[in-house]
Amino acid sequence: LKKLLKKIPKIDMILHRVVHSGDQIKSFDPINEQTIQKIQQASKLAPLHNPINLIGIQATLKLREVPQYAIYDTGFFANIPRHIYTEAIPIELRQKYHIRKYGFHGIAHEYLMNYAFDQLDLNPEDSQLITVQLGSGCSASLIKNGQALDTSMDFTPLDGIIMSTRSGELDPGLVDYLEELNPELDLTNILNKESGLKALSQKYDNLKDIITHKDTDQNCQLAYDAFTYSVARYIAQYAGFCSKLNAVVFGGGISYNAPKVTYDIMQQLPGVAPASHLITETKEAIQMVKIIHNSLS
Repeated sequence: LKKLLKKIPKIDMILHRVVHSGDQIKSFDPINEQTIQKIQQASKLAPLHNPINLIGIQATLKLREVPQYAIYDTGFFANIPRHIYTEAIPIELRQKYHIRKYGFHGIAHEYLMNYAFDQLDLNPEDSQLITVQLGSGCSASLIKNGQALDTSMDFTPLDGIIMSTRSGELDPGLVDYLEELNPELDLTNILNKESGLKALSQKYDNLKDIITHKDTDQNCQLAYDAFTYSVARYIAQYAGFCSKLNAVVFGGGISYNAPKVTYDIMQQLPGVAPASHLITETKEAIQMVKIIHNSLS
């Protein structure tokens, strides 16, 4: 913060990307004690993210005169249909523990949606898109008429597509099975930090390294094939709900820095081929500014 202030003497506003807004889903909140408590409470739902978000907030609170806002990654999915966000477990558990599909990477998916609108000159109210964010974390979303309908991440950012060190979608029974066999296993750590590409390749958690070695290392080839299939499966699933899919929009570091990956994904989807195939750098900071500007203007 001290280094930043030397370069930028006057700061007009500070925006914080916060992963989880808790069960009362909102797009953003002004930073105050109530918001800080809200983010702390939501740390139970995002233990790997929200506590880190709070570190940045606590640091910048020293600049008392600067307006600050928390922009939530769950906000874009606040209005997905009830039959999609409701988990099929007893209502007592859902209500007591605030269990539902939340979805994450919302700021990124909103940026990718707007990018497609601009690039293809689409009418937002008559559009069908699949947005795919591929980085160390990965997710896909179905967006119709400017509204998110579904997304691959669920109650936590662990579900869905295979990721760098996260397992992605798993049979819940596997967790019970492993815990019964070995109660001492730290499954939270294993599924979040030791799984995904890292586990499949048995060496690398970076897709760049896996691509470099996949022709000579069968484990890297396995990781690459499993990853691209995992992404393709979600695209195919969402495409089935579209009468006319306008575009599949790829963003994130993997998409932007290794675009052939997106082509290898799309090669597995002949039925989706007529849709436009867009690739861009995801500029979440710009989208955060737009969210606040559009809300406050």
